[in-house]
Amino acid sequence: MKIYQLICIAISYSSKLKNRQNPCTALFTFLISHIDHMQLRIWPASLLKKLKHRSWSFADFLIYLSIMPILAVSHAKVEEEEHLFVTREKTFTNLEFLYWTIEEDALDYAISMKSGAWGPSPAFAKGKVKNGKFDWSPGFRVSLGYYNSPKYWELLGQYTWFYNKGSNKTKKPSPADHFLIATWNEITPPPLEKATSRLHFHHHLIDLLIARVFDPNPHLRLKLAAGAVACWIRQNWRIQYTNFNQDSDKIKNFWRFTGGGFRVGLSADWFWRFFYLTGKATFATLIGSYKNRAFQTTTFNPLGQNDPNISIRNSHYRDFRFALNTQFLLGPSYQKAFNNWDIEIFAGYEFNLWFNLQEVYRSSQSGPSSPKETFINDGLIGLHGLTIRLTLGF
Repeated sequence: MKIYQLICIAISYSSKLKNRQNPCTALFTFLISHIDHMQLRIWPASLLKKLKHRSWSFADFLIYLSIMPILAVSHAKVEEEEHLFVTREKTFTNLEFLYWTIEEDALDYAISMKSGAWGPSPAFAKGKVKNGKFDWSPGFRVSLGYYNSPKYWELLGQYTWFYNKGSNKTKKPSPADHFLIATWNEITPPPLEKATSRLHFHHHLIDLLIARVFDPNPHLRLKLAAGAVACWIRQNWRIQYTNFNQDSDKIKNFWRFTGGGFRVGLSADWFWRFFYLTGKATFATLIGSYKNRAFQTTTFNPLGQNDPNISIRNSHYRDFRFALNTQFLLGPSYQKAFNNWDIEIFAGYEFNLWFNLQEVYRSSQSGPSSPKETFINDGLIGLHGLTIRLTLGF
């Protein structure tokens, strides 16, 4: 409470004494009225009304004086923290820079032996498995939104683009009895000199979300969001095996998913003295068209009766399936609101996981009219990395 307010209290108290009212009751009644007038929100309005119409003893007065500083400090904090979040209606845009990589299962393409074979008889896999790996690549996410402050709801549309690639190469180990072994069946006769893997991944994601905004306390803002999501994701994996005679097999594994569905999630901004801790968790279920193809050619003609221009593997798989996507984001942010605009700068780490998309179709090798057994390797796709966001609101 400020000095001029105390002076007003003293003057009013003196006037109450002149009217010969109980001194404690007079002072307490004025203080309660002052709290009600200033809308300090220390007590509910219904309780204030009752307090103003009762008689107060000297003990009541001493108790009030003991707790008044605590109430005043609490009010001062509320006044100070009222502007931690934007409270006006606005249109805003998010510009995000992504620097991500991909962790993906079922990308083994070769085995490099670390010790000699046990003999000429057949054996199982032995050595270090070589997997295709992705590099770190940039991407972006842009969004446009509208925040209706009086109703505490928000509308957001956003688009995410990310492209990544990776290239790996493995050569035969130096010892003569250590070999480089293919994990795909190949026609090229061993021993292999080298094996290469090249990956290309395209990721397009569109979200249209509506959110309800909650302020449980002055330090915390929550957004519960739900809406529609659509995606187009494609992966191209190329493998080549080459022996010392430069005969080679080229394999291509390609899959594509196009679908749509629903997303729900929760985001939070938690004020910590000089910055905000910002986080988000969302879950999406999509359904759409899935296509997978395995294709293989060779330059080696073992019997001289084969046509190298015709593929030795060309299988197509197609279905309509569900896919699950999860998103987790956490990091610090700086937020500042001005009279007519506001700004937020965020830097954090993000995880995006995709389930039921990555599949590799292999088959057993036999004569043209003989049965071929299908082997399916599947796994998780994880996109993760740094996310930097600039938000401007007007």
